[in-house]
Amino acid sequence: MKSYTQFERRKYILDELDQYNRVMVNDLAKVLNVTTETIRRDLDLLHKEGKLTKIHGGALKKNDHTVELFFNKRRNENIDKKRSIAMAASNLVEDNDIIAIEVGTTTMQILDYLYDKKNLTILTNSIPAANKIIELKEQYESFDCKLIVAGGMLNTNSLALSGDMTLNLLDHFTVNKLFASCDGISLEKELTCTYIEDAQIFNRLKKNARQVVMMVDESKFNLMKFYKSGSFDDIDLLFTNAKLDAEWQSALIAKGVEIITV
Repeated sequence: MKSYTQFERRKYILDELDQYNRVMVNDLAKVLNVTTETIRRDLDLLHKEGKLTKIHGGALKKNDHTVELFFNKRRNENIDKKRSIAMAASNLVEDNDIIAIEVGTTTMQILDYLYDKKNLTILTNSIPAANKIIELKEQYESFDCKLIVAGGMLNTNSLALSGDMTLNLLDHFTVNKLFASCDGISLEKELTCTYIEDAQIFNRLKKNARQVVMMVDESKFNLMKFYKSGSFDDIDLLFTNAKLDAEWQSALIAKGVEIITV
């Protein structure tokens, strides 16, 4: 594995904080191939320099402590592109469907295009998605949707529920379609995510889904995050606004992925 200099490690930490607002010691130690003690020393120094705020087990971006601000910031990034992807993907959903919506700021956009469906069942571990469904049911009395929330431990960054309780519950369900996303997609590592819990949820959901639909905007391509959550073999359809070159198309098509560019 690659060895990182002290400067490279600390730059990586600050870059991750810029994008995700939070980092965890164990995650950083794994991806940077150093001990947790080394990471804690890096965080101590960056904290003393005023570049981050230390918390138990990790650090927060300086002067950014609110979960709502963090999630809303991510939700509003590339919002028009995310909505275009969601609108196209929503055409797959039929009356009487049973679907799962994984946590993500792109996947939850699909809900705005499902309110006219009849006898819909939605399974999710996403608190924002659950709240959105409640809002839609209040706004559209005709929204015929049964909501199942997979309870568990709350990740206060992504507002996702996860852990053994969530995984055990998901084993009891089979869904027609899983709408999922990722934090990074690359030819080297394929599907990756920031939190190991998200990788665990995706792997459990995909096992119990008849069709896996990935929704990935162009900003996620050629990025690699902490954890490998899956491979191209896991995907049936990929909805994206990215203009994929021949190398990307060949790699995906070779794994049986149908690409829908919006």
